[in-house]
Amino acid sequence: MNTPGLGNFSVGPDIGIWFARNKAVQKFDSKTGKLLERVPFTSDNNANPYDNIISDDGTLWAGGAPAGGGDTIEMMDTRTNKLLEVHSFSHDTTAARGGFDRNGNPWFGGRKRRAAPARRQGGKDPRILAATPYVIFYEAMPDKRGEVWAGELHGGKMLRFNPQADHWTEYVLPEPFSHDRRTWIDNSTTPVTVWYVDHNSYVVRVQARE
Repeated sequence: MNTPGLGNFSVGPDIGIWFARNKAVQKFDSKTGKLLERVPFTSDNNANPYDNIISDDGTLWAGGAPAGGGDTIEMMDTRTNKLLEVHSFSHDTTAARGGFDRNGNPWFGGRKRRAAPARRQGGKDPRILAATPYVIFYEAMPDKRGEVWAGELHGGKMLRFNPQADHWTEYVLPEPFSHDRRTWIDNSTTPVTVWYVDHNSYVVRVQARE
């Protein structure tokens, strides 16, 4: 299904499909395919964001950088269609996939150099660097406590970041490599349980002891 180019879209609580393309945020009717909303990006250098995420209540949309690289994160209030476009100081941030935390901040995994899961902080540089140098990420996913999980691509570790304490915890996986393609967090367990599907055809389950 990704071959025709309709990948990385999100479905909101009203079953509307959010998919940014051609330098604009778009919402489609999932039953008819009709275009319901189209909000152009305000910056000329933004292309198609790699991911489209929608908050649980449907009031916030966010997208990362283009697949080819970039320093942008876009966020929109779906009630007012007001766009906020945040730029990092590094072109290599390249925000990929992610999710919203409990405070309405979008988090994305950074795919180049030392760029780590990124969050929106007003107009500030959204980069947060990982404890391990030179690792890259594909996705960053917040849990119900506000902590953010991300797998190191080819690094053999799963990371957990506590924004309040500015603290990283690393979990060494059984294999010396990892490629976290899509993360799902089971917030019904205590502590939370993190699942991700690996690019190398297996499923990984991680649960913190504390």
